[in-house]
Amino acid sequence: MSPEQKFVVKVTWQRVVLIADTAAELFYDRLFELDPQLRSLFVGVDLASQRKKLVQALTTVVEAIEHIEDLVPVIQQLGQRHRSYGRLVKRSGAMARPPWRGCLASTNKSLAQMNKSQGGI
Repeated sequence: MSPEQKFVVKVTWQRVVLIADTAAELFYDRLFELDPQLRSLFVGVDLASQRKKLVQALTTVVEAIEHIEDLVPVIQQLGQRHRSYGRLVKRSGAMARPPWRGCLASTNKSLAQMNKSQGGI
């Protein structure tokens, strides 16, 4: 990840944190819109608590962006736990279309390449 990409992630996240619960709510609304069957995985789940967990997890990633490789084992464990829920989320480019999406797409590609080189999630 280039220094510019890291900067964009950090600045973007600072903006998201200001509206963290709303942003997380929008994320889950869009997720369920893209794949309504995923809603069944959250039956009986306190969504307010789940939104806080999402924001906390993403904050951890953003704060560790300078040494993201240290998070690979944690992210792999998270992926394994989510796999046990019985459904993998399909990738969709429809989740967000911010004006800086080109840079974010490049950042995502860098993360995916790093993940692949480290054995995948």
